[in-house]
Amino acid sequence: MLVDLWRHSTGQVDCLPRAGAHALANDGMLQRFQLLVYPDRRPWEWRDRSPNRVAREAAFTVFERLADFDPIDWGASPADDLAKFPYFQFSDDAQAVFIEWSEDMHRVRIPREDDPIVRQHLSKYDKLFPALALIFHGVDCVIREAGGPVTRIAARQAAAWCEYLEAHARRCYGLLKDDGLRAAQALAAQLERGALEDGFTHRDVRRHQWRSLTADGDIRAALDWLEDEGWLRSEPSGGTGPGTGRPTLRYRLHPTLKRRSAA
Repeated sequence: MLVDLWRHSTGQVDCLPRAGAHALANDGMLQRFQLLVYPDRRPWEWRDRSPNRVAREAAFTVFERLADFDPIDWGASPADDLAKFPYFQFSDDAQAVFIEWSEDMHRVRIPREDDPIVRQHLSKYDKLFPALALIFHGVDCVIREAGGPVTRIAARQAAAWCEYLEAHARRCYGLLKDDGLRAAQALAAQLERGALEDGFTHRDVRRHQWRSLTADGDIRAALDWLEDEGWLRSEPSGGTGPGTGRPTLRYRLHPTLKRRSAA
């Protein structure tokens, strides 16, 4: 069972949710990234210490054993008419944990979720839970050198991880709900460095293709946001008669920004 793992920079996290937000672009690809983790930025700090060799060797031992293990020797059921490969089952108490978790997911969490993309994401956790439980069970089998069905402990660990990953997924999808704030911040940064002259237009911004300012909707939201905050003032230009060109909006800079642009 495949579990997708994806962790990247905030800017690149942003591009995929934006694609998934639109009905025509939302093909379910993003929801397949089930181990989606929001990339919190941490301040750089100097560290000079030796690697933990004991922890490294323990981890490598788990990887090596899991790469070569025989599932039948560890208590898996053999392949049969319904399953092409050997398979593990939940123990009775682990099955009870999964049933309780699944009922809460499908009777409470998903029905009460307003965001359709988050609902789609959570609907794939029925595969994520047993996949995680099997991973935890495999690690435990290596450590204890004993097999058997997937345990209640592994199931509870899987439930805890699903809750943790749901919180991160919501943060990633939350990038869609900033109402233009990220675009406004990006445009404000460009204005502060004098990248646009007084009287610039929507097209001038789009031409640069700055991050968070590539789509017309994002640019409009950024311009509206900064105008509301007093950074800009829009004024109509052209379109008043023959020879005046097409009507457009030009954006005048706040005097402080105008001085920076001139400098």
